[in-house]
Amino acid sequence: MRAPRLVLSLLILLAAPSAVFAASPTSGSLSAAGQTLSYSAGPLAVSNSSVASSPAAPVCSATQPCDDYALTVNVAADYATTHPRDVVKVVARFPLNQNVYYLYVLDGTGKILYYATTGNDPIALALPAKAGSYTVRIVPQQAGGDTLSVTVSLLADQTAAATGIPPRFTQYQPTDGSGDNTAGEMSIGYNPKTGRAITLGYTKTLRTTFPERLTPALPEVCDAEWKDVSYNLTQQNTNDPILFTDQATGRTFVSQLQAGTPGQSVFAYTDNDGDSWTLSPSTADGGIDHQTVGTGPYSATGTAKPSGSYPNAVYYCSQSVAVAFCIRSDNGGSTYGAPAPIKTAAGCDGFLGSIHGHVRVAADGTAYVPDRNCGGVQTLLVSEDSGATWAARRAPATTSGEGDPSIGLASDGTGYLCYLDGDSRAHVTVTHDRGRTFTDDHDVAYAAGVQHSVFVTATAGDPNRAACAFFGTTTRGNYQATDFTGIWFAYIAMTYDGGKTWHTVQTTPSDPVQGKAGICLAGTTCIQNRNLLDFNEITHDETGRVLFGYDDGCLGACITTGNPNTISLPGFGLVPDLVINTDARSSILRQTGGRTLFAAFDSTEPVAPKAACLFGTRDKYVSHLNWRTPDHGGASITRYRIYRGTSATVQNLLIGKTPDARVLYNDTQNDPATKYWYKITAVNAKGEGLFSNIVPLDPSTVVPANTEPTPSLSVTPQSGSAPLDVSFTVGGSDPDSSDTLASYTLDFGDGQTASNQSFGGAGSVTLSHRYASEGSYLARLTVTDSRGLASSNAAEQIINATAAAPTAFNFIERVNVPVKTFVTSESVTVSGYNGSLPISTSSGGQYSINGAPFTTAAGQIAASDKLVVRHVSAATENTATESTVMVGGYSTIFRSVTTSLDRVPDAFSFGSVSGQLPGMVVESAAITLTGFNTNVPIVAGPGTEYRVGSGSWTQANGTLTPVAGGTTASQTLQVRSATNPEHLGYTKTYLKVGGVTGYFVTRTK
Repeated sequence: MRAPRLVLSLLILLAAPSAVFAASPTSGSLSAAGQTLSYSAGPLAVSNSSVASSPAAPVCSATQPCDDYALTVNVAADYATTHPRDVVKVVARFPLNQNVYYLYVLDGTGKILYYATTGNDPIALALPAKAGSYTVRIVPQQAGGDTLSVTVSLLADQTAAATGIPPRFTQYQPTDGSGDNTAGEMSIGYNPKTGRAITLGYTKTLRTTFPERLTPALPEVCDAEWKDVSYNLTQQNTNDPILFTDQATGRTFVSQLQAGTPGQSVFAYTDNDGDSWTLSPSTADGGIDHQTVGTGPYSATGTAKPSGSYPNAVYYCSQSVAVAFCIRSDNGGSTYGAPAPIKTAAGCDGFLGSIHGHVRVAADGTAYVPDRNCGGVQTLLVSEDSGATWAARRAPATTSGEGDPSIGLASDGTGYLCYLDGDSRAHVTVTHDRGRTFTDDHDVAYAAGVQHSVFVTATAGDPNRAACAFFGTTTRGNYQATDFTGIWFAYIAMTYDGGKTWHTVQTTPSDPVQGKAGICLAGTTCIQNRNLLDFNEITHDETGRVLFGYDDGCLGACITTGNPNTISLPGFGLVPDLVINTDARSSILRQTGGRTLFAAFDSTEPVAPKAACLFGTRDKYVSHLNWRTPDHGGASITRYRIYRGTSATVQNLLIGKTPDARVLYNDTQNDPATKYWYKITAVNAKGEGLFSNIVPLDPSTVVPANTEPTPSLSVTPQSGSAPLDVSFTVGGSDPDSSDTLASYTLDFGDGQTASNQSFGGAGSVTLSHRYASEGSYLARLTVTDSRGLASSNAAEQIINATAAAPTAFNFIERVNVPVKTFVTSESVTVSGYNGSLPISTSSGGQYSINGAPFTTAAGQIAASDKLVVRHVSAATENTATESTVMVGGYSTIFRSVTTSLDRVPDAFSFGSVSGQLPGMVVESAAITLTGFNTNVPIVAGPGTEYRVGSGSWTQANGTLTPVAGGTTASQTLQVRSATNPEHLGYTKTYLKVGGVTGYFVTRTK
C-alpha cells in the first residue's frame, strides 16, 4: 500500500497577478516528425481554485490564472490517418516538484481534448498527430511562483510493433475461493526445483501447482491446484505485502510491513514452498513504506560475502518520505545489517519523495532499484558493491509518470526498464551498461491501442528477450476518476530482438481485470476505486515461460457489463454515500504458446495444437461433452475429433467431429447401460494435436433432471421524482423438492446490479436502490437453484423516475445580430429544487455552467448554478434561430434573429478646395460614412486614390466594413487627386462606395 503523496505548502509573496498569462513565445508550429518546440510558461504565483472542484474543466480569468500557448500542427489533412501512431507529446517541467500544475490541450473551438491532472513533475500528455490549431494550457493547482519549461514534439511512431506469431497465455484462478478478496499488490515467485508458483496478495500466501504436475497429470489448460500456505505471523496484518523467490535456491521470502510500527516488517522465509516457515529473529528495519525484497549473487567489486551457508545476498529496501534505504542480509534473511540510503532529494535535483520499484539483482551482482522520478525522469538506483553505495543513473529520454517502474535483468545483465511515462502509457527502454546509457525507448502500450496504463512489471531471460506486463485501457480520459468509463485488461509485451520491436498481447480479451470507475494511484488518499492498490509482479519459469501474478478486479456480472463490483456505505445524511469498488481474485497468467524468454526452448511454429481440458455429464441417453480450448500452436483450430472407448485404457473409436472450432459435442449413439471413456483432440492446419484428459461417464451416476427455478420481484414505489428510492422484494420458487434457491442477480436497469451467493432458501430478500436520474428503468431478476441451474426467464418490473423541474426561467431574445456568429444569452441562475438536475440542449445549442467551457454534452446542473446559452446565428438575414434548453422536466428556448442587410450608404461628398497650384496632388478632408450595416465595395474613379483610416493610399478596389450602428468602426475615408495643370482650372474626381458616388472638386489659382 502507498502512503499519501507528500505536499508541502509554500508561502510566496509576489505582486498581484495579471489576467490569463501568455506563454513566451506565445505560439509555434509543428510540421514534421522529429521537430520540437520549446517555450516558458508563467511565472505562476497564484493557484487556480477552479480545478479543485472541476479538474476536467478549469476556469481561466484574471483571478483564476492559466497559461496558454497557441500550437499549430501544420501537417497534411490525412496525416493522422496515414501515420496513426505518430503523436504530439507535451512535457512541462517545473522547478519544485511539491507544487502542482495541470496540463490541457484544447481544439480550435476551445473544447478540452486531452488533459493530465496527476500533478507529477514533469507533467506530460500525448495526442494523435492530427492537423489543426490547438491551445496548450497550464493551470496552477498549487502554485509556487514557478516558471515552467515546456516542450512540444511531433514524434514518429514510437511503438516498434513486432510482426510474426505473438506469444499466448492461459489464465489460472482458484476455484475454491481461496484467492478471493486479496486486496491487490500481488507478488509472484517461481521455484524451479518443484515447478510450483507461490503468490502473496494482502495477507494471503498461496501455492499453485500447475495441472501437468498434478497426480494424475492434466492438460495445462485445466485448473491448477491452489493451497493456502500462509504463515500465521505474516497473515495477521499488513501495510505493504511483498514476496520474492530466489530461483537459484528455491527459498521464498514473505515480508509484511506492520501497521502501528512504521519502518518495521515481519519477515519470514520457506525452503519448501510454504510447508514450513522460518521467522527472522528480528524484524527488518527500514523506511515507513513501499518495501521490496530481492536476492542475487554478491558483486565481485565489493567486499561483502556470505556469513553462512546461504550463497546469495538478500536485499530489503523501503522508503521514508524523502529518502530511501536498502539493508542487506548475508545469512539468507535471518539478520540484516545497517541501512544505506539509496536516494535523497539532494541527489535528484531537489525532487522529494522516494517511491520506488522492486529491487532486483543481476547475475554479476549489480543491484538495481528503479525509481520513477529523479530530476523529472525515470532512474535506476544502482549498486555495484553489494549495496554499500548507490548511484542514481537517469534515463534522459523518459519522463516521470504515475506508479512504480520495474526492471527485468537478462542473463548477461542487460536491463529492460519498463515504466509509466508521463503520457500515462507503458514504455520500455534498454541499458547494456548498468544504467549509464539507455537505448530503444518504445511505447509498448500504444502499439495495442492502449491510452492509459498502470502497474507495469518486467522480467527478462536471454540477453535479447524480455517481457513487460501491465493493465491498460483503450479509453481516453481521467483514468483515475470514479466516473471514468474505460474497461481495463491485462497486457503483456515481449521482445525477441533486444527491445527493438515488441509483441503486445491483450491476454484475456473476454475477461477484463477491472471495470468502469477508474484505477486510483494516489495511495491511501483515495478509497473508492483502489481495490487493486499499487503493483503486480512478473517472473518466468525454468523454460522462460512468463508468469504474471495479478489480482482480477472484475468478477461476476462485471465481466459482461463492465460495471464494477461495488458495495454502498451509507452516509446517513451526515456525509455523501460512498460507493466502493470491491472484490478481487488472485490470478496468474502463464505463457502457454509462442517463443519464451529462453531461445533454447523455442519450437518452430505453427505446430499442431496442445491438449484440451475435457469435461462431461450424462443423462439417460446422451453424453454431453465440453472442453477448454487448448493452445492452438500458432495456427487457428479448425475442428475437434471425439474418441470413445469402453475401458480406461483404450479409447480409439473416432465417433465424431465438430463442424468447426466449437467446444461442445453431444454423443447420442450410446448404450444407456454402458460406461464410456472419452477423449478429444484439436486440429489445425498443421494436423491433429495431443489427446485431452480422459473423462469416464457412468450411467449409474446420472443425476435426475433439474427443472429451472422461477423468480418473483415486487417494487415500491414504482414511480416518483428522481432521486427515487425504491424497495425491492426478491424471491422465487423451485419445483424440484430437493432443490432450494441458492443465489440471485438483480439488474436495476441503470447499470448497477446486486447479487448474493447465499440466498437463504425459498424465502425473500428486501433490497433498496436509489435511481439518481430521471428515466424509465427495467429491473430484471434471475435466480439460481442449489444445483446451479439459473432461471431462463427473468421477473421484471418497470420503475419510472420523473424529473424534478426548476422554477421557470427564460432567455431574452437577441435581435439584429450578425449572420453566422456566436450569439450568447445573459446569465440565468437556476433555482427551485434541491441537489442537481440533468441538463441538455438541442438544435445547435451549447451551454456553460458557472463560467465553464461551453459544451453540447448532457450533464448535471445544481440549484443556484449560473447558466449561459449560446448558438450560431442564421446564415441569412432576417432569419430566426432557436435552441432548446432542457433542465430536468422543464424546457425553454433561446432565440436570435439576424439583422436586415443595408448595402447602400447615405449620400456623401468629399467637398471642394480652391486656390491650389496647378498640377499638385491635393487631399480631401476625412469623412465617415453612415447608413449601411454590411461590407460594401469601394471603386476609385480615374485619377483618384483613397485610403481607409490611416492605411495606405491605393487605387485598387477595396471593401469598407461597418460596425453596429452603421458607422465605419471609427475608420475614416479620404481621397486625393491631382489639380488641373492650368491656372483657373478645376478637376472633379469621384469614389463609389456601395454604388453611391461621392465627388471631390479642386480649383487652381
